[in-house]
Amino acid sequence: MAAVEVALRESQAQVGSLTRRLFQLEQGGSLPQDAMPPVLDEQPAILTPVAVPAAVPVPAAAQPATEQDWETRFGTNWLNRAGVLLLVIGITLFLGFAVAAFGPAGKIAIGIVTGSALLAAGYWYEHQGNFRPFSLGMLAGGFAVLYATAYASHAVEASRIFSNLYIGIALQTAVALVALWQAVQLASERAAILAYLAAYLGLASSTSLPFIYAGAYPLTLSALWLADRLGWRNLPWTILAYTWFCEIQSGSRDWNFEFWGHPVAWINIGLFAAFEVRERSREWSWRNPAWIVANDVLFLIATFAETRFRSTNHVSSVLALLAVGGVIASLVRAQLSIRYEAISEAITLLVAAAWAIARYGESDSLLMLMLMLAFAMVGLFRNRFEPTTALTLSAEGVLAMTSLILLFLFPESKLTIAAPLRIHLALPQMLVAIVCLFAAGRWFTTTPWPSCVALVGVAVVTLVTIPKTMGTIVLAFEAILCLAIGLYLARRPIRIGGLALFVFSILKVFFYDLGELDVLPRIFSFIVLGLFLIIASWAYTKYRQQLQRYL
Repeated sequence: MAAVEVALRESQAQVGSLTRRLFQLEQGGSLPQDAMPPVLDEQPAILTPVAVPAAVPVPAAAQPATEQDWETRFGTNWLNRAGVLLLVIGITLFLGFAVAAFGPAGKIAIGIVTGSALLAAGYWYEHQGNFRPFSLGMLAGGFAVLYATAYASHAVEASRIFSNLYIGIALQTAVALVALWQAVQLASERAAILAYLAAYLGLASSTSLPFIYAGAYPLTLSALWLADRLGWRNLPWTILAYTWFCEIQSGSRDWNFEFWGHPVAWINIGLFAAFEVRERSREWSWRNPAWIVANDVLFLIATFAETRFRSTNHVSSVLALLAVGGVIASLVRAQLSIRYEAISEAITLLVAAAWAIARYGESDSLLMLMLMLAFAMVGLFRNRFEPTTALTLSAEGVLAMTSLILLFLFPESKLTIAAPLRIHLALPQMLVAIVCLFAAGRWFTTTPWPSCVALVGVAVVTLVTIPKTMGTIVLAFEAILCLAIGLYLARRPIRIGGLALFVFSILKVFFYDLGELDVLPRIFSFIVLGLFLIIASWAYTKYRQQLQRYL
């Protein structure tokens, strides 16, 4: 240890000497001889190893108490909540149980005293340091007991002290409003959710629709206003569920609005859609598209769960209004320069397709398919500017469904007219669908399936409309045309479709034409098909380098 101290002192002396020398040189002075740094011996000092003492273990009391955090949370929060919940359940069961020693008035008095005691304990411990979770549990339990007591005072036979329904609902609503006021004062979103739940349950127990609606809408508007002012994110979802639950629960009792659906349902969907637009103007999150889906789905459930619609025209009227509402919502977002929402337009597209099915599915199926095709093309055209997964799936789904139905419907819709070129009922619609599929594959989508389906439609049209003697030749000509168009537009799916038509023509020649056609048409089919194949091979050989760039 002494050798280490000696070496340390020599190093400090050398550093101090070099520092003085550097200072004098900067001042322009001469360097005295005694300022020269001492020359150390060439033999370095031998340092003796120093024994390092073993680490002293830290006492258990000095270690951080991370392992006790879960115990603290469990003891202060969850035990309190479980105890309050059990107490509330016990008081509720007591209010509904017939006890000879206590009459209805005595049970109600016990409920009031218990709820008041819990509230007093909650207010007492509210500002007592770390007792805030305990205080919130006591307050929630007190309001729950008082609410159950107010409900039992008129709805439970064993504790009924008066039979007037409106007085009982007024008491329940008063307790809920006081609890809501306390939740706002404490800035507790969970307490506000429970208070609104109590208020809605009180309204749902009534049998009077005007009373339910008159009480539900002030609650809904106040909850949305509070959520907007305080920045609460879970309360609006709770109010959405509460409001639609009341509508589904009570709307089935009186459903006399057959043509347009229940007007209250329209008010609800418009109110919540306006709130979504308001929230979107402030910020965007994943909750916005989920809110749109939930609102529309709950509207459809409330409208069609207990319907009395006498015809599909009434259903189509509801769907038409819903689609128009979706268009209006999209226009409002665009006018307010709010972030584009694809899920809203996707739902509007699907609702419009459902309207076409409900309106013309039985009376005019071809017109229904053309309307669905038009909606799909509008959706694809809109999606071209701001591609999104939701709108792509909905538009291409409607387009695929329309195309497949036409492909199956077209061969069955022919007229019994013997003519060289038979015109069928669905031929104009089929041609329009083929053109739309080619346009979608060329400009509106990045997937190859529209072009492939269009080529299948071309083959179906050829086989159904062209006489048998000319079918193979027309198919081969269409194959050459597809190859030329595919080369010109640099679209590989169209070129592959042309090759597929060639393969189908070859199979048709050997498996159908040889056995079914006369000798002259058979010879003509072989010659023309062979020439077309030679021309296609020449084109592929000549434009091989260009094809390499397209691949």
